[in-house]
Amino acid sequence: MSNNRKKSVIIGAGQTGRGFIAPFLVNNGHQVVFIDKDKDLIAELCEKEQYTIRYFGNNNPPATIKNYKAYDTQCEEAVSAIAQADYIFTAVGESQVKNLIELLQESLKARTTTGERSRLVVITCENGINPRKALLEAGLDQEMDISAGIVFCTTISKDKTSLNLLSENFDHIPYDAEPLESSLEIDGFKPISSFSDLIERKIYTYNCYSACISYIGDYKGYRQYGEAANDHDIESLLNMLSTPINQSIAREYNVVITEQEDFAKVAVQKFQNVEIEDTISRNARDVRRKLGPSERLIRPLNLMKAYNQSTEVIELMIAAALYFGWENKEWTETIEEVLISIAKIDSQAIRNSIMDKYSWFQNGISVETMIVNLMKS
Repeated sequence: MSNNRKKSVIIGAGQTGRGFIAPFLVNNGHQVVFIDKDKDLIAELCEKEQYTIRYFGNNNPPATIKNYKAYDTQCEEAVSAIAQADYIFTAVGESQVKNLIELLQESLKARTTTGERSRLVVITCENGINPRKALLEAGLDQEMDISAGIVFCTTISKDKTSLNLLSENFDHIPYDAEPLESSLEIDGFKPISSFSDLIERKIYTYNCYSACISYIGDYKGYRQYGEAANDHDIESLLNMLSTPINQSIAREYNVVITEQEDFAKVAVQKFQNVEIEDTISRNARDVRRKLGPSERLIRPLNLMKAYNQSTEVIELMIAAALYFGWENKEWTETIEEVLISIAKIDSQAIRNSIMDKYSWFQNGISVETMIVNLMKS
C-alpha cells in the first residue's frame, strides 16, 4: 500500500463487526472501513460519524469509534475499499460468508488493475465450525490468504435506534496461524496452531452449554440470560452434563482432561456473569440451524455415544430445543422427522429417548422433576 497506515475493511457492521473487531483495529492505528448490505445501517454510520462502545460492569472506559468510512455492498466504493485494503475481516454469520464471494472476486480484479502485488489477507470472524469453507471452495485462496478468528466475546445492542453497543471486555481474538505466511502484526490477535480443534471445542463446549441455558431457560420463563444461567435447576443440569461432555471432548481432541474442565468452567463463569446483559431470545434463535449434525447439540451427542458416555442430559437439551422450535413455529415437520432430516440421528433408540423427553415439555413437567427422572435412569 502506498500509505503506511494500514487499511482494514470489516464486512458486516453489526454487533461483532463494529463492537468487537473495530476497537482492535482502531487501537492499532488502522484506517477502518465498514461494509454491510444494510443500506439503512450504512446511512446511519455515515450520518452519525461515530458511536460508543460501553463495557459490561463499567470496569473499563467507553470506546468511541470515529473517522471510519462506511459503504453498502452494492456500491463501487465497497469494491474499491476492499481492493485497496491490507486486511479484510468478515462478521456476517457463517451461513452468509458464501454471499461475499462475488464481491471479493470483483475486488480482486480491481486490485490487479492497480498493480498491487501483495496478497490480501482475509480473516473470517464467525461463530461456526468452518467459516472459510465457502471461500476456499470458490478458489479464492489462490489469490488471497484466508484465515479465521474465534469470537468469544458477547456484544449486544440494547437500543435498536442507536449505533451504540454494550460489550464484554475480551482482550484478544484467537486466529488460525497456519494459512498465513506470517503472523498478523495487529496487537490483540493471538495466533493459534491447532485452530480447528480449538474452534470445535469452543462450539461443543461454550455453545452447547449456552443451548442448555437458553432452551431450558426459555421453558422456565426467563428472559435475561445471566439470570437463567444462575438458576438452580439449570446449574444442576450443567453440572450433570460436564462429565460426559468434558470426557468426550478431551478424548476426541487429545487434550488433558483438566484443561478441558477448566475451559468449560470459564464458559460457565462467563454465562453466569449477570453484568453481561444478554437475552434468552438472542441466544435461542435459529434453532433449526443449531440442531444440525455438526452443531452444538448433535455433535456432542454423537461424541458422547462414541466414547460410551451417558447421553441422557444432552438428550434433554435437544428435547428442549425441539420444544422451543415447535412453540416458535420453526418447522412443520413432526419431531421425529426433524430428528431424522435435520439432526441426522440414525439411531431409533436415541430418537425414541429424545421424543420421550420431549413429551415432558409438552406435558408441562417441572425441570426439577425432569432432573429427578434423569437421575433415576
